[in-house]
Amino acid sequence: VLLFLGVMSVANHLSWQEPTDGVAWELRGGRVVAALVDPEGPGAAAGVREGDVLTRIEGQPPIDPTVVDVLLSKEGECTLGLT
Repeated sequence: VLLFLGVMSVANHLSWQEPTDGVAWELRGGRVVAALVDPEGPGAAAGVREGDVLTRIEGQPPIDPTVVDVLLSKEGECTLGLT
């Protein structure tokens, strides 16, 4: 039983993927901008396009692109404001 659980744990670890919105966010001129958008990703499905400026995430102005990634990995789904 322990061997089976160990194998399952390793298999689960190897197949785990970090949550992503399919968007590479970057800081440009003090604004968080969608630099690249995976056309098959959830960001594209939600209407995010390259060059979109992120104005709000969960009702707050974004400070840094890493904040977007952290919130998405914790929340799974977030409310975004874009221009």
